[in-house]
Amino acid sequence: MRRTVSLLTTMAVALIVASGIALAQSQLDQQQPLDDGGYALVNETATTEIAQTFTAGVTGTLDKVSLDVGCCADDSGNIGGTPAGGGILVGLSSGVDSSGLPSGLKAFATIPASDFSTDGTLHWEDTLTFIPVSSSGTYVVAGKQYAISVSVNHCHSAFATTACPPLSASGYQWGWTTPSAYSGGNALVFSGSGWQPKNDYDFAFKTYVTPDTTPPRVISTRPHNGATGVAPLARVRATFSEDMMASTINDTTFKLYEKGATIPVKARVAYDANTKTARLNPTKELKPHTRYRAVVSVRAKDMAGNRLDQRPGVEGDQPKRWHFTVAK
Repeated sequence: MRRTVSLLTTMAVALIVASGIALAQSQLDQQQPLDDGGYALVNETATTEIAQTFTAGVTGTLDKVSLDVGCCADDSGNIGGTPAGGGILVGLSSGVDSSGLPSGLKAFATIPASDFSTDGTLHWEDTLTFIPVSSSGTYVVAGKQYAISVSVNHCHSAFATTACPPLSASGYQWGWTTPSAYSGGNALVFSGSGWQPKNDYDFAFKTYVTPDTTPPRVISTRPHNGATGVAPLARVRATFSEDMMASTINDTTFKLYEKGATIPVKARVAYDANTKTARLNPTKELKPHTRYRAVVSVRAKDMAGNRLDQRPGVEGDQPKRWHFTVAK
């Protein structure tokens, strides 16, 4: 059975390659690889949480984060001890606020304690699979800032999955470089008064992202295709399969035509990012007993810049078209 599944998978990949469709692969996006400035410590006896903001360079799914970390040390810098709790909890923020501080939580992952030696040396360690907290999961957008936060994963954590071990003064180290070497973000330390930027160093990290190459589609419309008896004051809606680039949703990419006409109905077009829905509101009532055609152009793009393609199996990008008829 396993050989059959493997064979089918290989055949499917071969067909995709033969069709000319490129398979997106995870790639290194952002990094600050230096750790020549020492390290910061996070342990269970302190409330300290540390973080590094970064600017995504690729739009797509963040698959993993790699950190230059070690264990163990205490607040006095003494090396040795038992790894605290269940390892490191790594959070991915929803973004940063106007002050450049972490805002919200998109997802979290762990680096288990079993990955660490206890000699205090730093090693590059990868996170396990991220667990999404928000509906957007680990999707990141090029040019937008996010934050990687690090804390001890133990039973007092909101994400605890194991029994609580005794508190340990030994903590995990996250290597940094001085002076600041990464232009896309800052190191931060969380104290009782909130996040504090540290502009004189940056933590060592790497992010890996699978680029988004999937074209968006319209997944629902209102009125639906073929609808009759539609009210003259009806508003036309198109909901997309993913977040869209708002600047590409306008009266040049979303149009409404009376049957047989080549000039579109005058209308105002807006995009609601919360619902992924484009709204077309005609400036006048629609004519009774008249058939209309709505069109979303292939120039409408998702956040990665992929053009709308309503029928991916057909050569060339395909717009979305549907018809409805206004009541008498």
